[in-house]
Amino acid sequence: MPAALCTSELVTNVHLHTKGAAMLRIRLNPARLHVSVFDESPDPPVVAHPAAGVAACWGRGLALVEEVADTWGVAVERAGRYAKGVWFELRPAG
Repeated sequence: MPAALCTSELVTNVHLHTKGAAMLRIRLNPARLHVSVFDESPDPPVVAHPAAGVAACWGRGLALVEEVADTWGVAVERAGRYAKGVWFELRPAG
């Protein structure tokens, strides 16, 4: 479920915060799962950490990815027409 949660959060962020096309890239090998979501916006993603106890419907997506994924970041390479990619990695359990 961590892979589905993190992928959903990254795709949702593209849908909510950018315009234009997006691309999902998934790479799997025995050592890790690497998922990138590329979009046309050059604006960097923002991680929000709402105060404890504050009810909010928005703004926790990247904080969830930060908590669940083994690592995450913004891609340094461009992918064709896409300005940036946000990615995460998960290693096998165990």
